[in-house]
Amino acid sequence: MNRLAILALTLSFVLFPLRAKSQSGFNIEVTSDTLVQGRWMLIVYDSTPRTVQSYKTKAHKTFFKGSVKNPVYAELRHSSTSRPLPFFIENSDIKVLFDFSNPYNSKISGSITNSQMRYILEICNNNSPSCIAQNIEENPTVPFASYLILNYIAPTSDIQYLQNIVASLSGEATTAYHYKELQVMLNRALTLQPGNKLPSLYFLDADGKSHSVDSLLDNRRQNLLLFAATWCNQCDTIQKKINTKKINTIRIDIDRTPDEWDSPIMKTLQIDHIPYLILIDRDRRIVARDIRYWQLN
Repeated sequence: MNRLAILALTLSFVLFPLRAKSQSGFNIEVTSDTLVQGRWMLIVYDSTPRTVQSYKTKAHKTFFKGSVKNPVYAELRHSSTSRPLPFFIENSDIKVLFDFSNPYNSKISGSITNSQMRYILEICNNNSPSCIAQNIEENPTVPFASYLILNYIAPTSDIQYLQNIVASLSGEATTAYHYKELQVMLNRALTLQPGNKLPSLYFLDADGKSHSVDSLLDNRRQNLLLFAATWCNQCDTIQKKINTKKINTIRIDIDRTPDEWDSPIMKTLQIDHIPYLILIDRDRRIVARDIRYWQLN
C-alpha cells in the first residue's frame, strides 16, 4: 500500500465523525486570529465556477454551506487581501483558521482531499516536481492532480513529459476544474512547436494601436520575433547584430504593450523572459524558439 493510500485510510478513521454529520453537503467555518473588517467570499470550481455566499457571521466566525458531487477546488477570499486561500473541499464539516499574512499557510481540518494534497507537498518539500510527479503517477485518480501539475510540474518540464503525466490521469482527476485548463495549455504548447505554423497574433503599441503579426511578416526573408523592452540594453545589442538582409525583425517591447507580461500575445506564445527570439520561415512556420542571436547568422 503506498503512502497516500495509508494516509487516506488513517484520515478516514480520524475524520469519519466529521463527515458523518453532513454527508449531504459541506459546512465551512472560517475564523481568524486577526480581526479584520471586510467581506468573505467562497468560490467553488466545479462544473461551472460559482460563488457561495456566507450564511452567518457570529463571534468572529463566518460560515458557508453548500454541496458538491465530488471533491473540488475552491478559493476562500477576503476583501481586505488580494491573495486567496486555495484548497480542496468535499461534503464534510471543514474548519479554516485563516492567515491574513499568508493565506496559503492557513490551517484547515475536516477535508480528507485537502489533507492528502498537503501531505504530498509536505513530503516533497513543496518544490520538488519529480517527487510530486511520482506521487501523482502512483495515485492518478486524485482530484487535485491537475492542480499540482499546473502549479508545480509544468513550469519546469518539457511538453513530452507533461503529455505522459496527463495521459496517465483517470477517474475524478479528469473531471477536475484544472484538468481542462491543463489540456488547453498542452494543446497551445503543441501548436507552438517548431514545424507548425504561427497562429494569428496581435499586439498593441504604446498608443493603443493594434498590429497584426501576419501583416509584418516578409515572405522573401526569414522573420524574427524579438520580444524585448525599452530598458533592455542587451535587446538593443542583439537587434544591431542581426543581418537585416537575410532576416526581417519584428520587435515587440513588453513595456509598450498594455498588461505587459499578461498581454494576450505573451500568454499565447508563453514568453516568460526577455530577450526572447522566435525564428519564423517564409511560410510562417516556426523554425526555432528561444534561440540565441549567434545562431541566426
